[in-house]
Amino acid sequence: MKRLCGCFDLKTVVIGENIVSIGVNAFFYCWHLETVTIGKKVTNIGDNAFSECKELKTINYAGTEEDWRNISIGSGNNYLQNATINYNYGRLLY
Repeated sequence: MKRLCGCFDLKTVVIGENIVSIGVNAFFYCWHLETVTIGKKVTNIGDNAFSECKELKTINYAGTEEDWRNISIGSGNNYLQNATINYNYGRLLY
């Protein structure tokens, strides 16, 4: 997945069902990112992928809570881990 770090005006991201990994620093310094929708096939979120995403409040995740717990989440993703997670979200993500 291409890095979008430093996209200050980015507010919403949809990571579709074909993506399995979110890379290191992928959304680093996307300060205004508020909502991320993540497909069920994601198994890895790299270090600092969502670091400094200070407005990140909502994660819409296509899988279950158990699926989410099985994702390897790297260090520096505190804003991601402190966001509200909506499980079984949008079965339309393919």
